[in-house]
Amino acid sequence: MQQLMDGLGEEARRVLQQAQEAAVSAGHSYVGTEHLLAGLVADEVSTASLLQALGGEPDQLRRSARQRLRPNPKREGDPVPTEDFNSVVTAAREYAARFTHDQVYPEHLLLGLADNLGRGHLRAAGLDVDKVWDATLTMLGVPSNERFERPSKHKEAKRDFMPPELWQLRRVIPIAQTRSAPDGALSVTLISIEDYADGFRLRGKFQVRDAPEEGGVWPGSAWYHPALMMDLVDDGGSQYRQRGPEGGGSRWRWTFDLRFTPALPAGAEYLRLSIAELRWDRHDSDTRVTDLHRRDPIDWTFTIPLIGREHVEL
Repeated sequence: MQQLMDGLGEEARRVLQQAQEAAVSAGHSYVGTEHLLAGLVADEVSTASLLQALGGEPDQLRRSARQRLRPNPKREGDPVPTEDFNSVVTAAREYAARFTHDQVYPEHLLLGLADNLGRGHLRAAGLDVDKVWDATLTMLGVPSNERFERPSKHKEAKRDFMPPELWQLRRVIPIAQTRSAPDGALSVTLISIEDYADGFRLRGKFQVRDAPEEGGVWPGSAWYHPALMMDLVDDGGSQYRQRGPEGGGSRWRWTFDLRFTPALPAGAEYLRLSIAELRWDRHDSDTRVTDLHRRDPIDWTFTIPLIGREHVEL
């Protein structure tokens, strides 16, 4: 970290020190862009007042940063800066040189964050990244004829066809694990995790043999919707909340696309997923009444590695 601080101004050094302290206090083995955000919104740092002027209340920004710094007491040793963190500091030096500034200020670090994958942290805090970019250039006193658009903006323009939430997609983690009941009545396959700046999505499918029936036939006026009751916890002990089931299917084959919050910390090594039961809700299309039809108990556990295997970084 000391090597990264060489050539930085006193206030920018303080931001990096705050980021390192945030990583240490959370027990993380790395210093990432979420820790850098904590440093940029610390007391008496100029960028904190800049972000406040753009609608980001300091307390809200600090809470947003803390949500990404959940403690992990199992971590030991000095935290190591991530590649993204190093990229932000390198970009800050380049901006300072481009504008012929005598040193690197926190505003240069903020420019680097806004043009890095870490910009997802700013968006998650309710900030417009392009407004942050423009306001930061103004605060640095960059003349209008020397200004330029955020370099990564044109990349985002190419994916305007995607929902805005996908702009915060950080990586896709393949799972490809299946559990099946001995009698073949149920099988569940976990396909992948999509890791976002503000949460993650778990995708999978399952097949059932004993779908609910009435009189031996699938009733015309009623339909049944199955849902797997899941509990998720990571290796640091943090639990995740399901934001509601999504998916669909036919009588025997179903897919699911489940949203969970909060976001996965970058240092988490694995998730442990427990499935307690398969719940069937019955909806009568005539009366528009939905009620619980039945519960099928299950006792399955999946261990999902988050690091140390192939995944797609975005």
